[in-house]
Amino acid sequence: MSSPVLAGLERLIYIDITNILSLLGALYLWLTFITFSLVSRRYSKTFKEKTHWQFLVLFPLGLLLYITVQAYDYGFGGGVTPTVRLISYLLMPISGFFVLIATEKFADLNERLNTRESKKSQLKLNYFLILVPAFVVLLMLILGIWVGTPLLTTLAYMGFIFLAMALLRYSLIVRSWVMKMKKPMITWQLLFIGVISIIVAVIFHMVGYSQSIPYMDSNLATYYWSFNCRTIAFSFLAIGGILASIGSWLFYEMKLLKKY
Repeated sequence: MSSPVLAGLERLIYIDITNILSLLGALYLWLTFITFSLVSRRYSKTFKEKTHWQFLVLFPLGLLLYITVQAYDYGFGGGVTPTVRLISYLLMPISGFFVLIATEKFADLNERLNTRESKKSQLKLNYFLILVPAFVVLLMLILGIWVGTPLLTTLAYMGFIFLAMALLRYSLIVRSWVMKMKKPMITWQLLFIGVISIIVAVIFHMVGYSQSIPYMDSNLATYYWSFNCRTIAFSFLAIGGILASIGSWLFYEMKLLKKY
């Protein structure tokens, strides 16, 4: 994606600042899941059960790779090789799905500890990890066809939605603990704002991308509209990532397993 008409202040806003916002959003989301991995690791060691907390550290790197490739493409006019670009697109849904798996494993263990369930909880977990991702894939494919986004771009959007689902799951877990401990803490609300921010970012990016494709060479107003949408999208991503990282750290500081 090149930007031949942008220079000076326009390039500063639409390219440089927007790229910084996108990288900040990806970095803080990664830090958010790293913080949750610390909680999940503590549960795993304490109760001798696998939570796949390593997924929360490794797989969000797919988001960082995707955002870095996008920033480099916009900043340097498509300097990334097609192979690297393809890998970044394909890693997004894979990364999001494995983060969702680790999230649900932790949620399952947390629920079983609270309700003393085992087989019933595991059954619900299996259904969730099959049906919900399948629904997201189908929904994103339909939306992608409707707005005219390429398949690889639609796959990247799926990855963002999977990450938003994982963050939503954590916000519900944190909310249950806050209510149980009866502490007036702003934790799960920050995570929920992060979820909404990711979804809004995907919507704006999808709209801007789809609108720019047919008219990129003939309609300058639409060209600028696509850049406005991209800047708005990554602004929401940065805000959501920062707030979610704060919420996850506050949750970590609750030290839930002190009694063990």
